[in-house]
Amino acid sequence: MEYNVVSDEAPEGMSALEIASAGQRFGAWLVDAVIGTLVGVVAVALDVWLAVGFITWAAVIVYAVVYLGMVATQGQSPGKKAIGIKIVRVDGSSLGFGGMLIREIVGKFVSGLVVYLGFIWILFDGQRQGWHDKIASTYVVKV
Repeated sequence: MEYNVVSDEAPEGMSALEIASAGQRFGAWLVDAVIGTLVGVVAVALDVWLAVGFITWAAVIVYAVVYLGMVATQGQSPGKKAIGIKIVRVDGSSLGFGGMLIREIVGKFVSGLVVYLGFIWILFDGQRQGWHDKIASTYVVKV
């Protein structure tokens, strides 16, 4: 059953969920960006120091798998977990693997296609949804 997650009229047995602010979403993105950058810097340094040449690629793949796995199973990236927000479907359930692929790969590609307008859209949308959220029928809510 679909319902507006900010509505006071949530389905029986489920409380209304509060939409995360644009600031919280940006903060989570910033934490994820810092973690990703640190992983990359350490991996490159190890590659140079050990002269192996594959550590950087291995680190990128491992981080991507961890990031996408957390989003699929928990609805949270490391940054979202740190900030206390999560991604949910319209009915309040978790994304799962298919929903994660639609939102994180297809949706975010579309959101960034035209000067990142799909991400900026969050600032003006009544439900604080970016295009990637609309494509995947998701909301980012406070935990």
